[in-house]
Amino acid sequence: MMSQFLWQFMSVIACANVIMYGNFGVILPMVLSMGILYYSWFQICVHQSSTLSKVSLHPPRFPFGSLTTWTDLLKANMNILEDAGLEGNLVSQWLFHKEGFAVIRAEHVGAVLRASTSRLNISPRWLVPLGLFHIREFMGYNSVGVTDGKEWRNLRKAIGRSLKPTYIRTLYPHIRSGVGEIVAFFASKCKQNGGSAVIDVTPCFYDATLDIVCMALFKEKLGALEKMKNGQHANVVEAFEFAGSEMTRRIGSINPFDWMYGCFLRPKQRKLNKARSLIQERIQMIIQRRLKQGIKEKDDDLLKHLLHLTNSTYTGNNVSQTVVDNIITLMWAGHESTANSLSFAIYELSRHQYIQDALREELVRTKKKYDTEIPLAILMKLPILNAVMWETLRFHPPALWTNRGLVNDLELDNPDGSKIQLEKNTGVYFPILAIHRSDANWDRPNEYLPSRFLDANESIGGENVKRTHHKFALIPFGGGNRICPGYNLSPSEIKVILCEVIQRFKFYPKLENGHSHKPIIKANGMFMICTDNQVLVTPIKDKKV
Repeated sequence: MMSQFLWQFMSVIACANVIMYGNFGVILPMVLSMGILYYSWFQICVHQSSTLSKVSLHPPRFPFGSLTTWTDLLKANMNILEDAGLEGNLVSQWLFHKEGFAVIRAEHVGAVLRASTSRLNISPRWLVPLGLFHIREFMGYNSVGVTDGKEWRNLRKAIGRSLKPTYIRTLYPHIRSGVGEIVAFFASKCKQNGGSAVIDVTPCFYDATLDIVCMALFKEKLGALEKMKNGQHANVVEAFEFAGSEMTRRIGSINPFDWMYGCFLRPKQRKLNKARSLIQERIQMIIQRRLKQGIKEKDDDLLKHLLHLTNSTYTGNNVSQTVVDNIITLMWAGHESTANSLSFAIYELSRHQYIQDALREELVRTKKKYDTEIPLAILMKLPILNAVMWETLRFHPPALWTNRGLVNDLELDNPDGSKIQLEKNTGVYFPILAIHRSDANWDRPNEYLPSRFLDANESIGGENVKRTHHKFALIPFGGGNRICPGYNLSPSEIKVILCEVIQRFKFYPKLENGHSHKPIIKANGMFMICTDNQVLVTPIKDKKV
């Protein structure tokens, strides 16, 4: 397959030059000569690769190194986990001819995350724009996800101000309102079916979390859940899903035409352009509507802070593209990761009825102490709810992969006292699922056991599992100074939504020929997603909740 791609790629280059310059006899030998020179350089780099102890060496594949194994990051995580062994050794990973390392041990993860905030300081530097090309085409060239240095720090500070805990607490009524629409949707489906109903819960969570994220960003819902109740799917949700999946598909693509965004002859490219235009237009429309309503200095949402950062006025049409790019980034990443986490939680609770029952009992018992809903401050501290959320994020992390580029030399310590020296500009990769499933970091890592997050004197169903873990053994939102901006918002959404739906419904596996239905769990770029998650939903009768 690789040789076929190289032949196609060189043929495209040669044909393009023939069309432009009409010089077939010169161009093709030049392309072939460059290929031979790069192959020779590639082999020299491989033979000079690291001889560090405690490193599992992975021979790179010509010409892309480990890039072709990153096309499916779920599979890549499991392969790295196997290569790392029980000790959690470093595993060599190659960006073309340049060797980097995947880290597994929590101590190594923490050391790197504390030492570097850069994702772009990776040698060779000319490859970095290539790796970010598709992400920039989707999120924009001014997104916090693709910037570095002072520009990133300023954006991160503005986003952090809008997603701090004090502001998120003000969103509690809006989150509950979104949950009310989920409950109404589930109830209507059950009523239509005469009692219980089989429901694919993932699309519902997608629409709900997108509405909630939009409230956090600019105090306005998209009405996505309302459309779903009427049997429709919001076109902007479909646009986000298609554009996001197409971006992540192209990141791992070796098809030259996937790198040509100006090729309007391709139907898929025209569909992508239409989706991107729809997203841009909808965001611009919401921004202008919000500006007409007026933004006050006391407002604390993201739009206000981004306008202030970019020196855009609070009125008129002078809105920087930086504002739009970062709203697109947070709308997409903020709703997709949370929606899949909720879907995974329902899947696991339907499989483990004793955990679902214990969670419901905790919620109902707590609810009886208050006249209306459980106060947010109390809800956030409920031990079983907290344990279920963190175990879901450990077992099914929303993001599968992140990276850092070392800005200085770094020394890593091993348990046996030996040292590992990593040089400046080395690429370090974090296979998050592998970190969360490693025996080096967790007791019984391949079992879904929320009790690991409870106090030593507490347990769910008699689960016997070690309760302590290293801080950096759990990084569903990344870590260090470059931690995901939504690390405060997402847990709040997950807990509030689970609180409401678990009190009102019981969830069971859908049976197919005597076997439980299994959702499709796969990688979508660097995210892990849960689709076709069909569960049997049964209303809980005579419950005043």
